[in-house]
Amino acid sequence: MNIAITGASVITAGMHRRREVWQQMCIDELLPALTIEADVVCQLALLSRGETAILSRQQQLGLAAAELAWQEAGLPPERQALRGEQHAPLNQPWRREAGVVSASALGDLSSLLVEQQTPGSRPRPTSLSRWRGNALGAALAVRFGLQGDQFNLNAASSSGAQAIALAARLIEARILQVAVVVGAEPALPSLLLEANRRSGAMATNGSSQPLRADRSGMVPREAAAALVLEHPEHASRRGATPLAELHGCTSGCEAHHLVAPLPGQALSHALLEQLLSGADRKQTPIDWLCLHATGTPRFDQEEIAFVNQAFPTLPWISAFKRSLGHSLGAAGVVEAALIVEGLHRGEVPPWPKVIDPTFGLNQPENYPALAPQNALQLASGMGGVVVMNHFRAVP
Repeated sequence: MNIAITGASVITAGMHRRREVWQQMCIDELLPALTIEADVVCQLALLSRGETAILSRQQQLGLAAAELAWQEAGLPPERQALRGEQHAPLNQPWRREAGVVSASALGDLSSLLVEQQTPGSRPRPTSLSRWRGNALGAALAVRFGLQGDQFNLNAASSSGAQAIALAARLIEARILQVAVVVGAEPALPSLLLEANRRSGAMATNGSSQPLRADRSGMVPREAAAALVLEHPEHASRRGATPLAELHGCTSGCEAHHLVAPLPGQALSHALLEQLLSGADRKQTPIDWLCLHATGTPRFDQEEIAFVNQAFPTLPWISAFKRSLGHSLGAAGVVEAALIVEGLHRGEVPPWPKVIDPTFGLNQPENYPALAPQNALQLASGMGGVVVMNHFRAVP
C-alpha cells in the first residue's frame, strides 16, 4: 500500500494554517483554549449566509478543514450549494469513485445539546441534518459532489485514525480513487464536560499534560482536520505532488472492557507485528513514533509499557496532545495532518519535556540528523479500538 496524501489541514487553538500549528505545537506547552471565530470558519468553508444558518458548528468546522485540504490537493474548484435542491449537479465520472470518511466522537450530540440549551430553540426542518450521525459526512458529500461511499465513524478517541485506515483500505481495494477524511469536534457543551469529568477521563486541574508524573486526565479541545487520500495512479494522472504517503494501516478491537484498556496490550503487539513484519521492519525502520498519550494515568502507562516492549531501540517520540489538548474523535486526523507536515518539512517535534521517570523513556543520545522517513501513529479509544497508521516521506 502506498496511498498518496495530496492535501492536509488543521484547525485548532484559534489557528487554521498547518505550519503555524506545527510551530506552536513544537513549544511543547499546552496552548490556550482558543476557538477560531465563527465568521472566519465560514469564510474558510466558502459558506453563504443561508448555508451558515442551516449548519452546526461541527459541520462548519469540517467543511472549512476539507476546503483547505481540497484546495491544497489541487482538486476541481466547482462546488454544490448546500441549501435547497436547485443547483447544477457535479456529475463527472471520477466523482463516483470519490468518497468521504468522517470522524467524530461527540460532535452530533454536541450540536443537539447546544441547540436544545439555546433559549427559544425548537426543532426546525433542518435540525436532523445537524444532529444525525452522518451530519458531517453528508454535508461534505453534497458540497464536493462526492458520489462514492460515505462512512461516518465513531470509535471514541481512535475515530480519526480509524477513518484514515478505512479510507486507505477503500482506495487499496479500488473502491475509491479519492477519499476525503475529515475529523471535526466542536467545543463540548457543559453536560458533556460534566460527563467526562465524572468518568474520570478529564484532567482535575484543567492543564494536565500527557506523560508527566502529575498527569490527571485529558483536556478536551475543539478542532478539525482533513486529509485528501488518493490512489497514486489517480494523483499521477492529474499531476498532483504528494505531501507524504500512507504506507500501511491496521486496526482491531480488544473486546475486553467498555472503558478500561487491556492489560499487557496483547492486541497492540499483534497489530504491530501484522503491520511491520520482521523483514519490513529492517527495511523501513520506524524513526518517529506518534503516541496517543491522552494524559489519562492508566492509558498512558499501558501505552508506554507497550512501546518499551515493542521497540527495544526507541524511536523519536511525540505526544501532540501535550500542546493541543485532546480533540476526541478528530484527534487522529489532527495528528496525522501534523505528521504529514513533519515528514514534508523533514523535521520531528521536540522530545517531550518532563516525562514521568517511572516510564524509563530516555531521549536517544545520538538521534540521527537525517529527516524522518517513517512515522507510526498509535491510537486507541474507550471500547477497545486500537489503530496503527504507517506514514512515509515521499521518496
